[in-house]
This record gives sequence, structure tokens and C-alpha cells, in this order.
Amino acid sequence: MSFLCTWFGIFCPKTPDPPAPPSDRLISIDVSGPTEFVATLVPDMFPPIVGERQVPEAPWHITFPVPGSVNGGANIQIVAEGWVDSITRLSVQSKTVDELGGIPTTDTQCDAVQLIPATPAVHPRRGVPQLTGRVFSDADGPYLALGTSLFWAPWAWTNDREKLNANLAYVKGRVDYIRVLLAVGPGGLWDQRLSTMQSIIANDTLRHLANHAYDNYGIRLMPTIFGTVQGTQLERDAFVDYVAQTSQELGEKIHHIEVANEGDNNGFQREKLIEYVARIKRVYTGAVALTAPVSQSPTDYYKDSGANLMSLHLERDVNGTGGVWRPVRQPREGQATGWSWSSNEPIGIGSSVAQDDDPLRLTMSAALTWLCAGATYVMHTGAGIYGIEYQASTAYRRANLWEQPTMSATLDGLASLRRLLPADLPNWHWLNGNPNFADYPFQTDPLVKEDSVLRSFLSTDGTNFVCMPIRVAQDTPYIARRPMQFTHYDPLTGEMLGQAQLQPGESYVLTGAPNGQKAAIFIGRYL
Repeated sequence: MSFLCTWFGIFCPKTPDPPAPPSDRLISIDVSGPTEFVATLVPDMFPPIVGERQVPEAPWHITFPVPGSVNGGANIQIVAEGWVDSITRLSVQSKTVDELGGIPTTDTQCDAVQLIPATPAVHPRRGVPQLTGRVFSDADGPYLALGTSLFWAPWAWTNDREKLNANLAYVKGRVDYIRVLLAVGPGGLWDQRLSTMQSIIANDTLRHLANHAYDNYGIRLMPTIFGTVQGTQLERDAFVDYVAQTSQELGEKIHHIEVANEGDNNGFQREKLIEYVARIKRVYTGAVALTAPVSQSPTDYYKDSGANLMSLHLERDVNGTGGVWRPVRQPREGQATGWSWSSNEPIGIGSSVAQDDDPLRLTMSAALTWLCAGATYVMHTGAGIYGIEYQASTAYRRANLWEQPTMSATLDGLASLRRLLPADLPNWHWLNGNPNFADYPFQTDPLVKEDSVLRSFLSTDGTNFVCMPIRVAQDTPYIARRPMQFTHYDPLTGEMLGQAQLQPGESYVLTGAPNGQKAAIFIGRYL
């Protein structure tokens, strides 16, 4: 035949070789968010392929070994409890994929996936928050107020809505409000999170952000008006007026207002801040705090200020008596002021000066705030400051709240705690476990030995009491001075660990733990 084709000048194409059989390949994807999840590549016409985790830390590098015989369309599904499922359709990404899309025919790295926390149904609290004594109350009644730092939220409203929504979704139903800095920067990392008075007013950011957080996530806003000094005096005056008027119009969506963050350190004179409090209260009927004093005693700083809530940034020093438990006992300083006060920037995950990521200590830090007459506690974290991933002086800071390894465990502990404790606890009568308090209901001799138990603060309404031993290093007897009964709870889980009904002289022994890594909640009543 080839002779005839050649003789007559006819071109006869050679029969093509059969195509090479498809080869095995690896399809890869990086996953951020949860630590536990299932990743599956689901072909349209073949059995699913479960992904294999290749690295020991986030972002998790997942590979799918795809046999050469598997082809056609496919999805990559990432499923984790408490997170929104991710479904990625493999589509045209390179010449290795046919024009209709499908599984690549060679090793391929797919676009990374960031999972978003699921948003459980939450009914927001109703009514404008007001202080009733030292307790926040609204139309739903009194509550132990809890916030978290999300300083960069005003910047994110304009510049990164997806990041904002993911962080709001994570704390939905877990905190009452977020603390935000309205006017902050420039300087340092604030250059990347700059939020100006002019942009806030021009875009009406306070109104839109508050509406968004409350309507979609049930979370109120707590605006700190000035993170740094910006603009002229007239511009700052106008900005205060804008915040006051807008906050009043927003009503139940604003938790309370703080004029400035550490005003002493950020260029504000006390007299001017007091003037701003008066200016705000002319139109805003909620709680107003001046600032957290830095260079002067809080009681002197707040005297005759017109504010009705005191902001405090408690010491984070972990040296000296108590060690890492020392910051946990610091709410005593707030109680000593006699004010209704807020623990606005306590030690936390990735905080400056010193940091603490232990869920038990952070949970007890909040518990003691409420026990020591604190109206509200802010869970302060590194991710809540800038929302930027970087190495800080005390810790490696994450970019998002949920990326902080112990954040979820701490929030769970706080939720258990708020279910246990009386909602009006900050209004109760506070007592310390030492001889100076004659009406303390337990004998104090065993409780003043700091090598056994660091502190055993207690509050009572006259009939009921709550006691909170912290850093319990040795077995410690709680010897009754009067007839009583109480239940012993685990602070993190709310689990009942013991019960006691005591007559005077009878005792309940609280067992110690190595290194004092133990705390307890006693809730009881006098008989």
C-alpha cells in the first residue's frame, strides 16, 4: 500500500500511536482555620479520595493521591464541626485541565482555602445597656458583661469586610460586644490599619458597623473614640459630637463609650477628656468612661470627671508573689476604687508586657473581675489589636481571633462561668479571706498561707455567697464560721465537683494541684 501511495503521489498518514495511559498525580490544597477537619476530593464519576495531611501545623497542607484512571469533574470538600463547609470546584487553572474543567492531569497545587466559623442562631440582647449600680442591665435584665478587643474593625469595615465577618462570626453568641478604636494611627503597624476621623464621618462607619454587627451577629459595639490624637482641636470636637449623636441614635447597638485609650500616653489632657465626657452626656444616655489612667491613681483621675464607668488596664506583671497567677488577682485593685469599673485590657493571649494563653487563668481573670465589683470584662488578645500576623515582643500574634490556639477553650470557659454565676454579682458585698474581714464566712488562718492558696475572694448578698480560690497549690481546708451549704464547681466546664453542708468548725478540703494550676468556684448560701 505504501508503494502505491508513493507511486501515485498520494500522501498516506501514518496510523497514530495509541495515547499513553494517564499517570497517577497529587492534587494539593492548603487549609486554614480549624485544627480538626476532613478533606475529601469527590470525583463526579469515581469513588471519593480522602486527603492526607502533610505538615504538623497550620496552614495544613493536604494532598490527594489521584490514580491515573480517575478523570472528569470533581469537588474538594472540607468539613469541620462548627465551621462552614468549603466546596471547591476544580476548574480550568492551567493547560493540564481540559477546557470544560476537571481534575488536573499532572501534580497541581490548588488555591488555598480559609474556613469560616459557623454562625449559630443567636437572639441579641434587647434594650439600651445601662448601669444599675455596678451591673450592666438592659431590657432582658442584668448580665455579666463580656467583650473582646477588635480594635481594627472600623478599618476592616471599609477595607476587608470578609475578614471582619469571619471574626464576628467566630465570637457570635460568645461575647456581648467588641471594643473598637475609631480614630487611630498613623504610626507603626497602625499604618496598615489607619482609621481617620474624616473617613469615619464621611462613610458613617460607626453607624454602618454597629448596625452590621448587631443585626447580623447579635454583637454590640463599644467605641473608644480616640486611639491616638488626630487632626485639629476643632476636628476632634466635631468628631466627639458625631460619635455621641450617632451612638444615641443607635441605642441598643452600643454597649458603652470610652473617650480615649490610655489618654495619658496618647497626648490627651485630663481636663479635655472631662470636657468630652460632658459633651457626650449632653446627648448620649448610656455609660461613659474617661480613659484608663496611666500616670495617676484611678480614683484621683476620675474624681469629679462626670464619667459613670471607670476603665482600668490592670497590671500584667507575672513576677513576684503569685507568678503567672498574679494578674488574675489584680481585679482587687478595681474593687478598691469603689467605682463601677471595666477590665478593659487585662493580660491575654499575645498581649504586650506579658501574655497568658492559659484558659483557666483567663477564665478566672474574668470571674474575679465580676466578683470584685467589675461591671464588664474585655477578653484582650493579640489578634484583636491589629489583626496582623507577626512576631511581637511577648508572643507570635495571629491575624484572626480563631487562629489563637486557646481562644476557643477560653470562650467556652467564660460561657460556662456566665451560666453559673449570679447576673448581679458585681453589686454584692466583697470580702477578702484574711483577718481584716470579720464577716468572712470561713476561718482565715489556712487561707493566708500564700504557698497553699494565693487568694480566696468572696462576695455575698447577705444570704448567698460566691467564693473563688485561685492558685491552689496545697490541700486547703475551708473551715466554716457559720452554718452554710455550697457546691464546688470546675470553672472551665461548670462541672459539679463536690458539695458541702457545714456547721461552724466543720471543713471542706480543697485539694491542691502541682504548681498551683488550680482554681475553684464555690456557690452557696448561709443556713
